[in-house]
Amino acid sequence: MKAAVVVIAVIGGVGCYVWDYNTSPTGGKAEAEASQSAHNPNIGDCVKIEDPEGDPLPTVVDCDSAEAEYKTGDRLSGVGSKV
Repeated sequence: MKAAVVVIAVIGGVGCYVWDYNTSPTGGKAEAEASQSAHNPNIGDCVKIEDPEGDPLPTVVDCDSAEAEYKTGDRLSGVGSKV
């Protein structure tokens, strides 16, 4: 009987964690997606470049921010590219 209660409690706890991870607007899955989009700028986004000398990583920032270094534009075709 005690083992059944422990198993039910563990399953309930895991279920609550999974539910919260997938539905919380401020954490879990939403936080992971926001983190990923912060380093994937779209055309017109303002970015700052972290570690430009080593492994440059663009981070999307507010265009009115003092951190904004560049504004992304449309990709231009170059030699050897196919449109």
